[in-house]
Amino acid sequence: VFAPDGKAVYALSNRGGEETRLWRRELARDAWVGVTRPEDTVDGFALSPDGRTFALAIDRGSDSILRVQDAAGKTRVTAALPRGVVGDLLWHPSGRELGLSVASARSFHDVYSVQLEGGKTERWTTSEMGGANPESLPEAEIVEWKSFDGLSVSGVLYRPPARFKGPRPVIINIHGGPDQRERPRPLGRSNYFRNELGIAVIYPNVRGSSGFGRSFEALDNGRLRENAVKDIGALLDWIAAQPGLDKSRVMVVGASYGGYMALASAIEFGDRLRCAQAAFAIADFPSF
Repeated sequence: VFAPDGKAVYALSNRGGEETRLWRRELARDAWVGVTRPEDTVDGFALSPDGRTFALAIDRGSDSILRVQDAAGKTRVTAALPRGVVGDLLWHPSGRELGLSVASARSFHDVYSVQLEGGKTERWTTSEMGGANPESLPEAEIVEWKSFDGLSVSGVLYRPPARFKGPRPVIINIHGGPDQRERPRPLGRSNYFRNELGIAVIYPNVRGSSGFGRSFEALDNGRLRENAVKDIGALLDWIAAQPGLDKSRVMVVGASYGGYMALASAIEFGDRLRCAQAAFAIADFPSF
């Protein structure tokens, strides 16, 4: 994004480190200067119309927070927003109000506004959950397991309601990309599996996923590709150790690159899977 006076440009980059920061470069100088702290991972940003204020979505792992700061790094406003993933940052032309969305396991991308002076927060939308009662569904859980090489891999677990007794069947749903990322979010139609059939759903962030640093994202490159498949094998081991999950009734599913992962997992771990479903999958890398 260019500064309003056209003399500088702002950009997100992981240059010089693992995490994504906001950087500034004056066009007359060949140097990038960090605007945000090295320890803060920035999901997104919006520059105010006068170029003096930054709205930042700061990554906190399973969710993110809104930070509004000036060029010196001083926080301008603290907003009372529900816990979730902040996105879609957009300034009002007056520069006195900010629009954004917040998504979580119990809420779709609902729209909020925040006043720059005073921090008054107003919710604009209340999304429907497709017939499901979000309060009856357990909150999403961040789970973690060790893979074959000792690497910690995590995912998001959505359990069915407590009325379903005994070990529950499991759907492993692998994202595409491969550098996409799963965080607690509204499942929409997939809540049918939880609410009506009593199935637990796990969305793993295998190696190669974004949001865990540059090194983690590169761990599946080239001939390391199959190590991501082994992360699913380690997840099957973790499921087998959970008393609330049924290791004998596990399905793997994915779309695009996740579809490749579903096919590859079916080959590698077919004796441990009840079924697999691949949507518009990469079935052959050379032809792809």
